[in-house]
Amino acid sequence: VPTDGGGVSWFKRGKKWGLLSREGKVLFEPRFTGHVVGRHEAEEWNHPEGLDFKNHRAWVTEGKDFLLISSEGKLLARKPFIDVREWTDELDVFTHKDGRQGLISREGEIVPAASYHAIKSLEDGRAVVVRQMDKPKPDGGREIFRDYGYIDERGKTVIAPGTYQGPGVWSGGQTELAPFSEGLAPVWNNDPESSRREIYDPCAGYIDRSGALVRDACKRALDGRFGFVVHRRCCFVQHQDRRVLQ
Repeated sequence: VPTDGGGVSWFKRGKKWGLLSREGKVLFEPRFTGHVVGRHEAEEWNHPEGLDFKNHRAWVTEGKDFLLISSEGKLLARKPFIDVREWTDELDVFTHKDGRQGLISREGEIVPAASYHAIKSLEDGRAVVVRQMDKPKPDGGREIFRDYGYIDERGKTVIAPGTYQGPGVWSGGQTELAPFSEGLAPVWNNDPESSRREIYDPCAGYIDRSGALVRDACKRALDGRFGFVVHRRCCFVQHQDRRVLQ
């Protein structure tokens, strides 16, 4: 099966996958695990479990590990991950055995600062990250709570988790930050001077990509998706169906 890896091709023997060079030389004997297609998957898998070649790099699995290989037949890294997904042309998101996510380059180098409960897709040069923590409860149990921030395309923190609360998103938490669009994102403000939310206006407006507040943006819509309605307090409204998000 031809790939985008510079002329190399996958081949299958039994249940395992291997790799051939352009000239037909075996670069990797069949050793990589095949993908088991789920009930709701529409994609046709013509490569091993992992990520197919892009820029001469591919992620495959062997046993319980993910392997980063090159189209020259070199093993670049072996990592105890449980999942890897594409993030940018240079970086991929991995999930470790403890459930935390991080970023790894196509050379096998892990970005030290990027370690979170979740790393969302990159949009408009910024990606929402989720930090999850727990604290003891009076009854002896543990309470889990999350806060949210943003990283840039290199994995550097640009807005630290906990700086702002967001309007919430349908696939995430009630105060999760929304993706950036046209350089802006809607937020609530975590007022450090207030311990009671009701004594200050929860609507901060929008922030720019540096994290600075752009309060006048509260008066206008953002690419048709978010606007604001003032009724006792400022609410985020999704224009398509007028559903109040917060």
